[in-house]
Amino acid sequence: GLLKKIKHKVGQATNKVLEIAEKIIEQQDKRNKGKTNIIEDRIISFHEPTVRPIKRGKDGANCEFGKKVAITVIGEGITVSTRIDNKNFDDREIIKAAIEKHNELTERDPTEIIMDRGGDSKKNHDELKERRIKDGVQRKGKQKDKPTRVQKRQHNRRSVVEGKIGTGKQFYGLNRNRYREKNAEVWLTFGLAVMNLTWAARKAA
Repeated sequence: GLLKKIKHKVGQATNKVLEIAEKIIEQQDKRNKGKTNIIEDRIISFHEPTVRPIKRGKDGANCEFGKKVAITVIGEGITVSTRIDNKNFDDREIIKAAIEKHNELTERDPTEIIMDRGGDSKKNHDELKERRIKDGVQRKGKQKDKPTRVQKRQHNRRSVVEGKIGTGKQFYGLNRNRYREKNAEVWLTFGLAVMNLTWAARKAA
């Protein structure tokens, strides 16, 4: 009975460990033999095999490890996660995810989408136009004309979102996941919930 179940569990765990070890050795062999420098779904942690390196290209953080999270600020300050993934997904995909999240929470499209240059693409601009959503996605390249009043307002709103991300990292634990990797979304949800409640309390006061 019980002993048999324990042996079965131990056997499953052992097989999983061996499977991960085999993948790591295969990856290393490919690298050592010079077959490739790019390894898809490269394992970097024996204990957290689903964690991936994410190329950032920022000063002091050329490469980060863990999940990539897309954050959306709805209305005046409610912050929600629109996507969480082990892979370094394209920022242009965030627009669609943000619209879907807004629909999930409010049962309607947002009236306006504001995002930095990462969301700039013809497909995104066309979709916003088709849905009659005010387009506040910043275009890449230098702006020739003087910014309009609307563009200045949108620029200020983008700064608000950046500030929210910084606040979440500094005060609400969003800079580092304290749970095991598979429960990362739980940690994120709790952090954002406390952050939103604190914002609402201050707003009410």
